[in-house]
Amino acid sequence: MHDRLKNWDQRVNRRMLGSAYRRKPPERVLWMAFLEKPKSNPHWHLVLQLTEEQNAREDIVAERSFSPPLPPSHGGS
Repeated sequence: MHDRLKNWDQRVNRRMLGSAYRRKPPERVLWMAFLEKPKSNPHWHLVLQLTEEQNAREDIVAERSFSPPLPPSHGGS
C-alpha cells in the first residue's frame, strides 16, 4: 500500500509542478494519509493542504490522479 501512496504523490506533484517536481520540495503538495480497516477493507483517507495556486488547479489534478479501486481479490496491497 505504501507504494500506491508514493505513486499517487508523484503523479499529483508532477501535474502540479511539472517534471522537475523533485527539485521543488517547498512547492510540493503537503498531505497525510490514514489507513482504515487494514484487514477487512483496506483504504486510505487523505488530507491535503494546498496553497491558493494549488487549490486553483486541484480539480484538474484530482480528476486525473486517483486510481480506480483494486479488485477485492487483490488484497489491497
